[in-house]
Amino acid sequence: MRVSVVQGLVALAVISATAGPSAAAERAEPAAAPDGTGFRATVAPFIKAHCAKCHGVHRKKDQVRLDDLDDDLVGGKDRKLWGEVAERLAAGEMPPKSEARPPAGDVRQVLDWIARETKKADDQDSSGPSPAVTLRRLNRAEYANTLADLLHVRFLFGDGPLDVLPPDGSAHGFDKVGSALTIDPSLLGQYVTMARRVADAAIVSGPPPVPSRRRRFELEDTARSSAIGYQCREPHVACRPGDVVLMDKSLRTWDYLRLDPARELTIPANGEYTLRVRMSADLGARGEPLTVQLLWPEDTVIAEWTLARQDERPRVFEITLPIKTAGKDRDGPSIRLANGTSFYLPNERALSFEREAERASAAGDREKAQKLLGLAKAEGAASPQRPNPAVLDRARLPKLVVDWIELEGPRVGAWPPLSHREIFFEGPNTAKDPAYARRIFQRLLFRAYRRPVMPADVDAATREVERELAAGETFEEAMKVGLTYVLASPKFLYLAEPRGAGEGARPLDDFELASRLSYFLWSSMPDGELFELASAHRLRAPGVLEAQVRRMLRDDRARGLVDGFGGSWLQAPRFAGIPPNRQIYPEWDSALEAAVKREPLAFFAEVVRGDLSILEFLDSGFAMLNERLARHYGIPGVAGPQLRRVALPAGSHRGGLLGQAGILSIGSDGTRTLPVRRAAWVLDALYDSPPPPPPPNVREVEPNLGGRRLTVRERLLAHQKIESCAACHRKIDAYGLGLESYDAVGAWRTHQNGEDFGPARDKAPPIDASGTLPDGRSFRTTAELRALVRADGARFCRAFARKMLTYALGRGVEPSDARTLAGLESALREHDYKISALVTAIVQSAPFGNK
Repeated sequence: MRVSVVQGLVALAVISATAGPSAAAERAEPAAAPDGTGFRATVAPFIKAHCAKCHGVHRKKDQVRLDDLDDDLVGGKDRKLWGEVAERLAAGEMPPKSEARPPAGDVRQVLDWIARETKKADDQDSSGPSPAVTLRRLNRAEYANTLADLLHVRFLFGDGPLDVLPPDGSAHGFDKVGSALTIDPSLLGQYVTMARRVADAAIVSGPPPVPSRRRRFELEDTARSSAIGYQCREPHVACRPGDVVLMDKSLRTWDYLRLDPARELTIPANGEYTLRVRMSADLGARGEPLTVQLLWPEDTVIAEWTLARQDERPRVFEITLPIKTAGKDRDGPSIRLANGTSFYLPNERALSFEREAERASAAGDREKAQKLLGLAKAEGAASPQRPNPAVLDRARLPKLVVDWIELEGPRVGAWPPLSHREIFFEGPNTAKDPAYARRIFQRLLFRAYRRPVMPADVDAATREVERELAAGETFEEAMKVGLTYVLASPKFLYLAEPRGAGEGARPLDDFELASRLSYFLWSSMPDGELFELASAHRLRAPGVLEAQVRRMLRDDRARGLVDGFGGSWLQAPRFAGIPPNRQIYPEWDSALEAAVKREPLAFFAEVVRGDLSILEFLDSGFAMLNERLARHYGIPGVAGPQLRRVALPAGSHRGGLLGQAGILSIGSDGTRTLPVRRAAWVLDALYDSPPPPPPPNVREVEPNLGGRRLTVRERLLAHQKIESCAACHRKIDAYGLGLESYDAVGAWRTHQNGEDFGPARDKAPPIDASGTLPDGRSFRTTAELRALVRADGARFCRAFARKMLTYALGRGVEPSDARTLAGLESALREHDYKISALVTAIVQSAPFGNK
């Protein structure tokens, strides 16, 4: 096979060359004159009296100097800084509370001057084009989603674009910003390889490579097996005539689920397989639901189920997943009771002898080591384990009853697959020649390139097929080369909105607008309805964009907005990023970890699906819970493994983002809380005001040394006394200290835990969650901090609108976007802060609809 990489690079250069001149070079209208008189009479004296002490020639606190600010906001260099000054003044954060307070009238005059000059700058900006959106390629998620929607291809674990392609760059907090989505010959080569892999999956020839089979293993056969019968002799297993009872650990199936016994293969080919388990639960005296895991291979958890009271009668649990075997045999799956009862406990006496003997041996005293081991044996402490007395009455133990395990696959479904039928749309009896290839590309490229097809596009793809046919390849193999060429082309990889030579700002055409809309809300290509509206030039007709926004937000593909915007905004990769210490937090398990990681995005999805107010992010009367997470939060009445909307009881400590364990886990090192990290998340995510990075080699919280048992709060307050650290920490720390009522795993606490603080409350100090925010407002409890955050709803809405506009445009928000942002805030206020109002206002804004 030959792929024209050079042609792709040339096409990329052509598209890049037509991106047009910069927006700055196109602005031509003269700027309005700055109000120098007002600046000299009002603003300059105010800065000298109240700001220059910390931000002047002799001291530039936070590297910011205000005494030499340019008074020209239209053409000057300091417009963004003037906006930050206004925001700090309005919030009461500047001057700091330690300084004399300026008269309210003087503050108002300065804010009025900044507002007037900002409006002049906005008026000037509105006469020219919006800042240019950098030509950008699809990020990995968009690329994968587009392939799925275009060709209906699915990938095995490790084979898809998200697994094979390198991580995308990010800017302004998102991986959709064009300036960070660069490409080089090496990366383009990876896209070519990926395109060929997609073509191989989408186009097939001949019958299915492996027929689908089903095999079931009855667990009672374990007792009759000479190979695995030993499992029935384990104390935590009871083999009965019709099933097996598991009280702890796991059961293996070894090779009893081989779908191809002749070749001794459990998995005969890569593909999708279905595993089914018929089982039931006996909750025992403990009464807690059972956590059951399916492991394959070895200790890899591929499925997890929660069995509660309703599962006392047997039923079938099922999972379908892609499995990649690469021709190697693998033993069958194992089933594990993750929260069973251990039949053995550590023998502390034996372990003590063992440790002393090891120390003696390390010191060279082997005789002492032998004596210690002999003494341990004489005292009956030779074994490091001792029987657990709790298992003497087995009737009281929780039990998993397993009837059978079944494996079926590979799942073939309709053959040839949908991808093949979509490409070869005229059916199998059509003549396989270049003319058919041309008709295929004429149909396919409209959707692949997301615009009307040019004859040159069809010619280029068809030539690839003709060359392969001339070289003796079959039609299917030749079409794979043509499809690879299309999927590696910059016309597919890039969202191009070119300007002609010398062309100024222009409205997007309907196809460009459809792509902006779909990649904003779905992280994928437009669907048939959007293409139809674009073809009819009706997208800009009255009411059409608003109707499309509502339709698209209700569509399942809005998961692209949840994962793309929500995942980046909430910093989802950091949820439970450091596994908690299980000795300190024994309640932490894989079921809880999975729920903790899913909850924030499930909450975001509920806001989108229900078209709720974005203020729900600050406080809500509901949470997205399953049984395991509800138990962690102490909320009764929730059963089953699925996250769903649950009304919170009165007095709950949950609701909104700040009560979610996934968010709180960002500020944890697995042992203790890290208030600075939690505070940094609040400032960044909720207020779009991330604190500056800490100096190198500076710890967030100093460790306890010399036997001291200071709380995290006590050590952090001591850290604030360091002169070089005080300025930043006094602005940041209160937000994190106010969340100290949540421990390192997000559980509510009234007394210190973690590190070397034991669970006994009579010995652990009580939690102090009080603090003072930078604007002087004080709080005594976590509930009072959360109330202050709710009171900052307007500040949050501004920040949220900025972030979503950045995501939608694929570029950073600039001072010239001030008028657009004001319009977004106004739309939110007028429509009860519903998320659809913000999305609609963005889509209808000038920066979104123009190039």
